[in-house]
Amino acid sequence: MKNIIPWAQTNPQRLKEIITALRRLEMSSLGKTFSECLLIERQQNKKKRIMVWLQLTNACNLSCGYCYIQKQSTHMGLELAKRLIAKVTSDCRKAEFDEVIFKFAGGEPTLCWTEGKALIDWAETHFTNSTPHVRFHIITNGTLLSSSLIEYISSKKIGISMSLDGVEEWHDKQRRYQNDSESFRDVDGNLNKLLSVGIRPYILTTVTKNNVCGITKLKEGLSI
Repeated sequence: MKNIIPWAQTNPQRLKEIITALRRLEMSSLGKTFSECLLIERQQNKKKRIMVWLQLTNACNLSCGYCYIQKQSTHMGLELAKRLIAKVTSDCRKAEFDEVIFKFAGGEPTLCWTEGKALIDWAETHFTNSTPHVRFHIITNGTLLSSSLIEYISSKKIGISMSLDGVEEWHDKQRRYQNDSESFRDVDGNLNKLLSVGIRPYILTTVTKNNVCGITKLKEGLSI
């Protein structure tokens, strides 16, 4: 192969990296021995990680037609959440996990952000430099991201996922406020605020017959 690719003779390491990457993507086959070595290397380098969802609340300010959560004003409660985090982290340490990620979900978890922030601040004092490494992630509808919350997410390097079911009317067909008003403008504005401070959230899209024709437009918008 070095004779076929002109630059390979002067840069064999780069050639090896490309071939290895292709094999990892299962786009090439280099024989049983190489595949076995690659598998061993992958297992050795892979972090042992677990993700745990915390249903902080069943309350929500939206009324999405496909949502399976029964809207109630009930919250998990700060003390219960602390005990759960401590127990999970302890069990993960015994099981030799490298990392545990707690995902704040709902309902809409930012409706009880006071408790969420208190949990993260508490965990920071108890699990900094701990094994396993403890991280946090917020799953939100994106309508209630205040400037202080965004600043906190940025400073603490908290992960965030936002629900976005399309651009403009495609999103609003499915994700409207409880008073039936549109939510896209607020979500789009908060998405741009996150991007302006260097936060690139994960985008969660629920595809139904109502918005499937707008998915291409959403993909084009997210690629900008």
